[in-house]
Amino acid sequence: MEKYIKELEKIFEDANKSFIRKNAILFQTQVSERTLCGALMIEIHEELKRTKFSDYFVDVEYNRNIGGKLKTSKKTIKGLDEQIVTINCDLIVHSRGQNVLRDNLIALEMKKSTGRKVDQDKDRNRLECLTKSPKQDSWSYDGKALPEHVCGYGLGVYYEVNFSRNIIIIEYYKEGYCYRKYEKEIEKKPLFVRGERYSIAMKRAVIVCGAKIKDYEFVSSFFSEGDFFIYCDSGLIHEDRFLSKVDTKAGLVIGDFDSYKRPERDNEIIELPVMKDDTDSIYAIKEAISRGYKDILIVGAIGDRFDHSLVNAYALMLINDLGASGKIVDDYSEMTLVDNGISAEIEPKWRYFSLVAISGTASGVTIKNAKYNLDKAEINPKYQYAISNEVEGDEPAKVSIEEGVLLLIKDRY
Repeated sequence: MEKYIKELEKIFEDANKSFIRKNAILFQTQVSERTLCGALMIEIHEELKRTKFSDYFVDVEYNRNIGGKLKTSKKTIKGLDEQIVTINCDLIVHSRGQNVLRDNLIALEMKKSTGRKVDQDKDRNRLECLTKSPKQDSWSYDGKALPEHVCGYGLGVYYEVNFSRNIIIIEYYKEGYCYRKYEKEIEKKPLFVRGERYSIAMKRAVIVCGAKIKDYEFVSSFFSEGDFFIYCDSGLIHEDRFLSKVDTKAGLVIGDFDSYKRPERDNEIIELPVMKDDTDSIYAIKEAISRGYKDILIVGAIGDRFDHSLVNAYALMLINDLGASGKIVDDYSEMTLVDNGISAEIEPKWRYFSLVAISGTASGVTIKNAKYNLDKAEINPKYQYAISNEVEGDEPAKVSIEEGVLLLIKDRY
């Protein structure tokens, strides 16, 4: 038995090592547990190929529904103290019922450290029950599914991701109890080489949020052929209204659908819980960057809700920190960041432009070819004076800073 457990441990640890090495960007962009599980599933599958368990399967959120039962039905286990425990795990390694003698190998539950403790403890309890054998009083509660198909996992893995500490907390379970716990550091890698991100030709992600858009023609003028469109929840109201020659159909829909009915459609949908840390738009930004998009355009993000508008404007800093470039466009303006070492130009077509300090003091601020020029000046959040400037003449105005971050807003009128 001990040799069997060690074999399963090795499969998981080798897969986890490859998973962390190949997917640093997923941890740095703090994507959902579902996305992380999907990437981990691939690595476990590859490891299984090299072992005697090569004919086993790896499934995410697997729920066996034989005989046409509703997909919402979930198998349950009667565990300790007659407690009823659902068994729909985040990830399992099993034979899908083809090997009755040894159907279930590994059950894994994944959580973020920022999640509720009650949910984390439920996952631990589930692993305790799943790694018990039927002889240990862990049985199918519904009386229909055979016990060997709902419990008796050789190894249970509790996988907790702590982004703030940059570690993964791993707990191993067997025969109904936790027998080992350790921490693994997540290696930090640069997402993209700074300075190259603006010159690399790559498809762009357009994130469409749910704020009002009045001038669809103006907003659509920023779209390009090959853009990948991500619609956030009620942002779907804009999908058929853009006046653009490029295809603006959704490649991905993300949301908790508290403000818009979940669509029935063929393209990919990521449904989020209503209670969560990230807004739908922030989640979409992280998801886009995790898929390799280095250029993010956000529309429908500035509207009647000042809190949402402000958070979306600050999202440009998140995009910047993750090594990508971001831009927000509304009916009147275009918003980008200017940071140290990166200069910007304002074309004469813009009537006004403003520089706003949104993260401490920006120093060495220089503005050329404008109505109000600056030479190595300072702008701080308490004294915002670089507002409503104008381009002077037919040449673009130029802005650069030596240290800090400024929000550059270009206004049409």
